Amino acid sequence: MINTLTLDVFNVVRDRQITKKHTRKTGKVRVLKSRNIGNCKIIDIPGYDSFVDDPTLFVISKFMNKPNIFAVPNLTYYPRACLLPKNVIADGSVALLTTKNKAKITRKDLEYFSSEEFTKFYRIVKNFGTRSLNVDKSAVYFWGVKKSR
Repeated sequence: MINTLTLDVFNVVRDRQITKKHTRKTGKVRVLKSRNIGNCKIIDIPGYDSFVDDPTLFVISKFMNKPNIFAVPNLTYYPRACLLPKNVIADGSVALLTTKNKAKITRKDLEYFSSEEFTKFYRIVKNFGTRSLNVDKSAVYFWGVKKSR
């Protein structure tokens, strides 16, 4: 399986600054959380979504409205990814992926991250652990794209 992937495609960043004390139920800028990430889409969850008025107070805002920023849940055995929407920032439950070497990521690549094949592979990569599921600098190496794309 690993032979079918091009690995080391992404860099990862997370910002743990945004906590519940900084967010509200309404505001100017949506704060994306892990449960909002679906397979290539954002899921609206009534009563769950949160907002801030001034995103520039948070380091993660430098990724806001930039092209080709991908959001993935940080702690899950059900990997999935979507393009970070415009005018949205992410809290620490979301890892943001940026491409290395200007790699082109397609919708098909994003869909692959939700596939049964990638899910099984990622569980092996994370050694079926229950405490170290973070998408960190080591784990993101394995968020590869299929070679035959």
